[in-house]
Amino acid sequence: MKAGVMLLDLRTKYMDSQFDLFETSHNVVQKQKSDRLMQTLDAINQKMGKHTVQLGGIRKQAPWQIKHELLSPRYTTRWDELLVVK
Repeated sequence: MKAGVMLLDLRTKYMDSQFDLFETSHNVVQKQKSDRLMQTLDAINQKMGKHTVQLGGIRKQAPWQIKHELLSPRYTTRWDELLVVK
């Protein structure tokens, strides 16, 4: 006879997400630090006003624009920019 064991809804002590069987203790510590950071950001934003502190990559309307003439060619992704050899 064969038997199987299914491990469902495993959760860490500190997280409310599903547990990863391949997770190391270093990952757990990093997740705890990340949670504390996000709680701190939330507390500051709640006290000082929405969007007072936010992550660096979340800039919706930057005062600057990309200089399109300095972009790299996109030969492999754009047919209209494909090189033509004569």
